[in-house]
Amino acid sequence: MNKIARQNLKPRFSQCTNRYSSLHSIQRAAGKPEIAILRIKLPPGTVLPLHKVSGQDAGIMISGALTVATEAGKALHPKTGEGIIEVVNTWHYGKNEGNKGAEIVSG
Repeated sequence: MNKIARQNLKPRFSQCTNRYSSLHSIQRAAGKPEIAILRIKLPPGTVLPLHKVSGQDAGIMISGALTVATEAGKALHPKTGEGIIEVVNTWHYGKNEGNKGAEIVSG
């Protein structure tokens, strides 16, 4: 790969925040979509608000366990080491019902 092509692949970082944790956005090249990598920490008893997302996110449970419930009453229970695919275009919320913190890395 030539020097100019490598320069176009260098990520540019910008610091942002969301309601759960800090977020780093990486823009691969001008005019291209951004990739957001989240590190979400949920102390015991945390209940995330009911929300709906339009984009596809996937992640992995780094530690702890989580309950993800839809407004229709369906539930998922990802545990440490398991992959997670976020529910899309469906109202849902997450909660840590355990006695230890839960941590997810997603993007």
